[in-house]
Amino acid sequence: MVNRAQKSAQASGAAAEATVEAINAYYHRCGSAWVVKRPTPVRVIGGGRGGHFKGVWSSPAGVDFTGIMRGGRGVAFDCKASGSASIPLEPRAGVPCLRPSQVAELTAVANLGGLAGVLALVRPRDRGRPIPTWFWISWSGWQLATGAAATAGRKSIGLDLLRAHGLECSRHYDRPLWMEAAMALEASA
Repeated sequence: MVNRAQKSAQASGAAAEATVEAINAYYHRCGSAWVVKRPTPVRVIGGGRGGHFKGVWSSPAGVDFTGIMRGGRGVAFDCKASGSASIPLEPRAGVPCLRPSQVAELTAVANLGGLAGVLALVRPRDRGRPIPTWFWISWSGWQLATGAAATAGRKSIGLDLLRAHGLECSRHYDRPLWMEAAMALEASA
């Protein structure tokens, strides 16, 4: 049974992914990259009434987005969204951390020279209002941030770690320019 918090987290994640799909379409129109949302592998096991079906995961989920950038470099990243100023590291309220299959995929892409990372949406508050803020965290930066959080006994990656190990994305019509942030972060390393 899915509770209200899980439904809210799922809706927030779906909205974040739709925003990323829109910026990916922009990159495609500009000829910069072709990056697509990967469908979650589901096998239908029943249903059909009122447009609803029953399904089960047919294989472990991979990362949310994969593709290729101009010049032939592969890209793979997962999108994480939170209603607060931090990204949870442990399953809570339907917002899971990265699954082992996603860790393996991001590690493989990074080891082969592809662009791998996590695109994170957090909502720190300013005068009581949530301010959507996107960060690109390279795969090595994500590992450092999660390691620092675990060492400190934290269950989430806060703004301090996002800023220390990632780069805030500038925006195009309120959509995160993740590719520019990823390239700038790589250039500064």
